[in-house]
Amino acid sequence: MKKNILLTGCFLIMIVPISLFGQGFKGAGTDNIRSDKGLDFSKDYLSYCQSNNDTLWLPTNLDYYLWNGTDLQHDDLSYVLDYYNNGAMKSLIAYNANTQDSTIKFVYEYDQDNKKISETGYDFSKNSMAWVLRYKALFYYDQYNQIDTTLVKAWDHNLQLFKDSIAQSYVRIDTFDIVQETICKYLENGWDTVYSYKWVNYRNSNFGLDSTRSFIFNSFGNTWSNHARIVYRLNDKNEPEEFYWYKWSVDTNDQYYWENDVHYVDVKWENFRKSIFNYYSRISSRHIYKWYNNSFYTFTIDTVHYFEHGDTDMYQYTLYFPEGDTIGIPFVWHKSCTDNYANGKKRRFRKFNREEYNQPLRLSIDDSITYTYYMGSLEELYRVEYDTAKKIWHPAARALYTNFVPFVNTSTGLQQIKTNNEKLVIKPNPANQSVTIESNGEIESISIYSLEGRLVKEWLVSNPQSSIMLDINDLPIGTYIIDANIRKKHRATAKLMVR
Repeated sequence: MKKNILLTGCFLIMIVPISLFGQGFKGAGTDNIRSDKGLDFSKDYLSYCQSNNDTLWLPTNLDYYLWNGTDLQHDDLSYVLDYYNNGAMKSLIAYNANTQDSTIKFVYEYDQDNKKISETGYDFSKNSMAWVLRYKALFYYDQYNQIDTTLVKAWDHNLQLFKDSIAQSYVRIDTFDIVQETICKYLENGWDTVYSYKWVNYRNSNFGLDSTRSFIFNSFGNTWSNHARIVYRLNDKNEPEEFYWYKWSVDTNDQYYWENDVHYVDVKWENFRKSIFNYYSRISSRHIYKWYNNSFYTFTIDTVHYFEHGDTDMYQYTLYFPEGDTIGIPFVWHKSCTDNYANGKKRRFRKFNREEYNQPLRLSIDDSITYTYYMGSLEELYRVEYDTAKKIWHPAARALYTNFVPFVNTSTGLQQIKTNNEKLVIKPNPANQSVTIESNGEIESISIYSLEGRLVKEWLVSNPQSSIMLDINDLPIGTYIIDANIRKKHRATAKLMVR
């Protein structure tokens, strides 16, 4: 279906393997600050600092260490993070920690409300020793302040301009449920829909939900096809309490029909909100009947306990067959527990499985994540995992944020701290053999970066002092950034020209 209007949507690019750290990793913040945005965690913490007249510290480097069977080995990629002076992420550069070669870069832009409006991606070319444009993603927001459209424009190197490439759009309702998603590709004559689904609600005379149907867009026939159907039983408050799910199937005679799938009944909630899929309710008891071999069999989500950590719900549940049931579907025989410790600095995830209903539950996954903070901001995640075969604990992964940049709350907004008036003086500058770095504070370490953000050299000063001499005769001609870490975690930067 060709489109005469611009369709855009949420095109997400995963930058770092956050999933390596298991269940419940939520980015960074203080013990009572949380975020679901991974590296882009400054917004919530920013509000906290504004209300408490505190200092915001944000890391400028990120490294991963992964278990290789023997020890934690540094991952090839490391990341350099940069920020605007309002604390929002400005750019992220990945480089190979072994070869020190830059690889990819992402640059972000925001509107006056600190909402991300664009992401530009670059590859580093070794031939030209420069960043090469790849794409630019533009983000648009709906009335609920959620990203509803993203347009990805690819960079045409021959024409030297951006060309529409991929677009994705979401339609939400006031519970933030997504009721339609569309993905389009731009062809020669305009936009062509390659994928879309939608949910349509059917209501009774009291505006209560009678049923919901989902449809999949058929790009070949330019039509919508049935996909799933939900029929509800409502309580006396006109709210859905019982669900019958059906899937659109075809029989041996190529005839389509609605086939039973799942039946949910006797649902009990805490903090119920009206949402067509009940995603924003907390279920304390639900009986689920699964259609199998022309009849329903029963399994139950039971024993749900909630833990509060900020406004994040952590829970434990058990999924099992009733005793005597002989239908063997192994993956539903499990028990999962997610425990968040009281201080919010440690989390443990356990999972138990059994292959048959008459066997005891056996521990299959047991791991724990410890969080440490620097000046209120996340500094390290350390994950350990239990080997159920060897019955030993071993390290699994580590994320380390370093080189924190301080920001401070003022009446005119957040401004980057001038590191207590510490300044760097470089003599001589330009230089080609050696330089002396002077500061009115005691220098603990010095890093030299290329203008692309690649770490070139680094020195640790065993005896911190205000004047340090460096040998730079191996640096190629160019302009560099000198980054000095001053005692008490203050930092100062200056440009160095090598001739």
